Amino acid sequence: MIGVNKRISETGFTLIELMIVVVIIGILSAIAYPSYVQYSLKGKRTEAIAALADVAGAQEKYYAENLRYASTISLLGYANPFVTQSGRYSITTTGGNGYTLSAAAQGSQTQDTSCLTMTLTSTGAKSPSTCW
Repeated sequence: MIGVNKRISETGFTLIELMIVVVIIGILSAIAYPSYVQYSLKGKRTEAIAALADVAGAQEKYYAENLRYASTISLLGYANPFVTQSGRYSITTTGGNGYTLSAAAQGSQTQDTSCLTMTLTSTGAKSPSTCW
C-alpha cells in the first residue's frame, strides 16, 4: 500500500481556544475583584462599630460614677491612643456634658473611602449613616 496517507487524529486545545479562555477569566476577574475588596472592607467596619459601642459603655459607666463624661480615652481605662485589636481603627473621645467618639480608619482600611471616620455621640447620633 504505497502512497496511502493515514490520518492521525489529534485531540487537545488550540492556542486560540486557550487564549479565549484566558481572556474570559481576565474579564471575570476584573469585574469580581473590586467587588470583593469593597465587600471585605465593609465587613471589617464591624470592628469599629464594636469598639465604639464598648467605649460608649465605658463613657456611660464613667458618667454614672462622676456625673460627667470622660474627656480622654485614657480616663476610661484604655491605652492612648486606643487602637482596635487588628489595628484597623484608632478610637478617640471628647467629653464633658456629652461625648463624641470617633473611629478613624488606618492601614489597609483607609481604602474604605466612604467611611474613613465613623462617629457616635452621647445622643446616639451615628455618622456617616451609610456606614452603620
